[in-house]
Amino acid sequence: MWLRSVYLKTLRDHRVGALAWGLGPGALMVAVLTQFQQIVGDAHARAALVAVAEQFSWYEAPVGILRPGGFATFRLGPMLAILPSVWALLAATRTMRGEEERRMLDLVLAAPLSRAQVVMQKLAALATALAVMGGVLGVLVWIAGRAADAEYGAVEALVFGLNVALTAATFGAIALLVSQFVAERSAAAGITGALLALSFVLHSTARISPDLKWLAYLSPLYYAGLTKPLVPEVGISPGGMAALSAITLLAAGAAAALFTQRDLGASLHLPLPALTWLGGPGDHAPAAYAPRGDWSLRAILLRDLRSIGRSAVWWAAGAVAYAAWMTAAAVTIQANFTTMARGSPLLSAIFSRLTGVEGTAVFLNMVVFSFVPLIISAFSVSEAARWAVDEEEGRTEMILAAPVSRRHVVLARFAAIGAVLTAICAAVAVGVLGAGRAVGLELNTANLAAAALGIVPVALLVACLGALLSGWLRSAVVSSLLMVYVVVSFILVFIGPIFHWPRALIGLSIYEAYGSPLVDGWSWPGMSTLCGLAALLLAAATVRFARKDLAR
Repeated sequence: MWLRSVYLKTLRDHRVGALAWGLGPGALMVAVLTQFQQIVGDAHARAALVAVAEQFSWYEAPVGILRPGGFATFRLGPMLAILPSVWALLAATRTMRGEEERRMLDLVLAAPLSRAQVVMQKLAALATALAVMGGVLGVLVWIAGRAADAEYGAVEALVFGLNVALTAATFGAIALLVSQFVAERSAAAGITGALLALSFVLHSTARISPDLKWLAYLSPLYYAGLTKPLVPEVGISPGGMAALSAITLLAAGAAAALFTQRDLGASLHLPLPALTWLGGPGDHAPAAYAPRGDWSLRAILLRDLRSIGRSAVWWAAGAVAYAAWMTAAAVTIQANFTTMARGSPLLSAIFSRLTGVEGTAVFLNMVVFSFVPLIISAFSVSEAARWAVDEEEGRTEMILAAPVSRRHVVLARFAAIGAVLTAICAAVAVGVLGAGRAVGLELNTANLAAAALGIVPVALLVACLGALLSGWLRSAVVSSLLMVYVVVSFILVFIGPIFHWPRALIGLSIYEAYGSPLVDGWSWPGMSTLCGLAALLLAAATVRFARKDLAR
């Protein structure tokens, strides 16, 4: 059944991701909504919640947070706008540019189908997958709302799911448009991921700086945030949803039109000198042959470094921009904490760890080094999927045609990934240190190095797990499973302590092993555990790759 049309085949490729991203966030909303009364109990707890939420207005507007729907929107709204968007942009780039890289579109277009028909069916399938994701999420939110006696009904819950799907569709469409100007899906995903991070930064800046409110209009996340159907004070914004729909249709329509006009497998040329290195060759005239080798072709390790580095630049840009921005904003936010603590004994007790020099470390660990590991883990997911893609496309066979062992190929690949991850994390440390010094923050450089470089084992473990999974599974399934694993790990440490989940359950998260290094320094037991698990996974992946038939 699934192979009867391009539409059904594409929908088949996205079915696992769509269901996972509907059920996962839906289960998270169920947990928050049904346990709302355990979090917000007496009057003192409610007052503290309002005070804390006001200082996190850069994250989400604290509207209606003393009711289940408003609290869930405040706690999870931005996360549910960003994480499904990451899946959507990865799926969108895999749908078009990824299949061009694999030469699969050559086979599809050999059938009596026009390019317009192919691209429209693929776009329709992706839209259907996102609608399924939003529908599953909406149904779970409605069921949880009834159990929690929330203030919204079935229509509002379904609109909530639709708004999440529409936000993801917006960045998926942007990724499709970007992929017309680069030759590799990883570069398209990296650029769009950086735009997603920039969108969050612009929206957050507009929230805390009234003079810069106009920046919000440049962010798709601003239009997504206009609709809060679970919060009666805000409700549904037809204008916000219309703006997201317009951006999606314009970007997807432009991508479809450009795809029908360019050469298959090529990219459109933009007058940007660095674009060729970052995204691959465009539609340039062929240069005369010169008998000299490129530096990246002199060894497998160098080839992998260049290949991974193209997309890593954009992921690093997004991570550094967010980390530096939050560090610069920490002075203002921490000053607000101090002012509020002076006026109330209750708030003084609550904010005691968020003031002073130690409070700076606690705050930055909470808002920077809780989310940056998630961003870099998403980069690892994309690189793990690339390993499976290289094998499916036959590039691995070409490498192994040279006198080189399979073990050497695997180890070179992960040496390159480790080097690139270290460079990204070092850039994050430099960005935080530079932003901190610019605004006069005192930071412990040893703990900062621990916080930044401690991300490397976390992200490397994700990549090693992906390499092992790719020994049996195809790239689309590998990336979906890894994203679910990463998000579940983040959820365990993000809300698990609030609901007093068992320590044994929270301990399954890779981010629990990471700890709070900006405050406590290196977590040697946790780091040793992560490194040991990564080594075991890499060894198992190496054995599997050495013994398997390629592309199976």
